[in-house]
Amino acid sequence: MTTIHLTDAEIQQYVSDANTCGIKISGHITECKDCETKAANYATLFEALQEQPVSNFDIDITALVMAKLPAPAQPRLKNSYFIPSVIVVASGGLCIPVYQYWPVLVKMFNGMQGMVILLLLLPVAAIFIFQLTEIHKNYKTKMTVLQ
Repeated sequence: MTTIHLTDAEIQQYVSDANTCGIKISGHITECKDCETKAANYATLFEALQEQPVSNFDIDITALVMAKLPAPAQPRLKNSYFIPSVIVVASGGLCIPVYQYWPVLVKMFNGMQGMVILLLLLPVAAIFIFQLTEIHKNYKTKMTVLQ
């Protein structure tokens, strides 16, 4: 005798249509008295539900429920100054050091050949483009999940 019983979904599938449930389920129900009793109970329940008349309501339930739901809130920008302030702070964080160290930067790049500067800027540009594409891909994924 098996100690693992069938789930309620498997028993309901057996009661609904014994031909499509499979040999394993039908064999277990014929061997196991507990599952056979559950199947008989479900069969009685399904028959009682079939005999129930279809209820017709005089009232419009949809209108009653919709009246109780809150109105959709208008989307609003919580702080419209946040993004511009971040841009100003970020650009300030970049521009102030460049302004202060400009003479040093000019001396450093004057001593370099053009090819060396290009070899330094190409990996930086590639990494920057790669990170931008990753940020955009993550943004698109999150927007798809939200929709």
